[in-house]
Amino acid sequence: MRTATLLWLAAVVLSAQDARGLLQEVVNQAMTAQGWHAEVVSTADRRGEGVSPRIATITLEATFQRPRSCRVEISGEKADSRARYVSDGESLWTWSLKQNQYRKDPGSECPVHSFFAQYPERLLSGLESATITGQADVQVDEHPAPCTMVRAMYTAPSGRAEATFWIDREGKRILREEWSVHLAGGDKPIELTRTVKVLMFEWNPTLPKDRFSFEAPPGAREASGEDVLSFCAPCALPTYRPDPGYTEEARRAAISGSVVLVFVVDEQGLPQNVRVIRGLGYGLDEKAVETLRRWRFLPGLMDGMPTKMPARVEMTFRTFSRPLR
Repeated sequence: MRTATLLWLAAVVLSAQDARGLLQEVVNQAMTAQGWHAEVVSTADRRGEGVSPRIATITLEATFQRPRSCRVEISGEKADSRARYVSDGESLWTWSLKQNQYRKDPGSECPVHSFFAQYPERLLSGLESATITGQADVQVDEHPAPCTMVRAMYTAPSGRAEATFWIDREGKRILREEWSVHLAGGDKPIELTRTVKVLMFEWNPTLPKDRFSFEAPPGAREASGEDVLSFCAPCALPTYRPDPGYTEEARRAAISGSVVLVFVVDEQGLPQNVRVIRGLGYGLDEKAVETLRRWRFLPGLMDGMPTKMPARVEMTFRTFSRPLR
C-alpha cells in the first residue's frame, strides 16, 4: 500500500513537471518565432444564480509579428458586430462597424491575448498548478493533429480559473482551449466559461507589406476623445440594470432623451470612474450616474481572468407628459 502511494505521488509530481515544461515549450516556441497567423472561433457562456445565461460566439483572424505588430479582425453573431485592431508597433488603431468609427491611440499593446492564449507572454502568469490529463486529436486545417491535454489552475484577486489546453505535440501550438472562471466577488457566485477552437494556424507566415497598415473603411469617421467604441468581445456584460427614475424638474418640463456615460468595470463587476459625456440637464445626469452605480456586470476577461475594461452606456429617459405651464 505504501509503495503504491509513493508511486502514485511520484507520477503526480512527474506529470506536474512535464505539464509545466510543456507550457514553457509553448512559450519558448512562440517567443522564438518571428510571427504567426491564425483563425479561431471563440464561444463564451455565463452561469450563476439570478444570472440569465448568455452564450456568445465570435470568429477572429489574427496576425502577430515581432516586435509588436498585430492585426485582429473580429466578427460577432450580428451583422454589425465587426471590429478591427491594427498595431504597427507604435500606434494602435481600433475600428467598430456598429458606430463606423475608428480611433488611433499611442502605444502598441496588442489585444490578441484578450481572445486566446496563443499570445504566450502571459501563459505562465498566475499559474498555480498544471497536470497532463491525456492525449487527443484536434482537427486543424481539415487534418487531425495529435495533442497533449494539459489542465492548468490560475489564481487572481477576483477569483480562480481552470483551463484545459490541447497542445500540438509536433508544433507546440495551442489548438484548443477551454476556460472556466469562478468569480469570488459579488453577492452570488458566477461561473464564466469560454472555448476557443483554432481553425488554422501558421508559424512565420509570409505577409503582405501593408498587413499592419490601417486604412479607414468607407464612410468611417474618427472617434472623438470621449467616444468608447462599442464592440469589444471580452468586455463586461450587465447582469443587473435597474431603470432610472425621473426627476420632478424633468417631468414638469417633459424632457426626453439620452444621457451617455463612460466608466470602467472593475474585476468585481462594479462600475467605477463614472462620467457623463452627453447630458440632458434637469437633474437627469445625476439620476443616470446614481442608477449606473447600482448596475452590476460580469467583468471583462483577459487571458481567461477578470480584468478592468472601459465601457459606455446610453441611458434613455422618455416621458409622454406635456410640459406644465
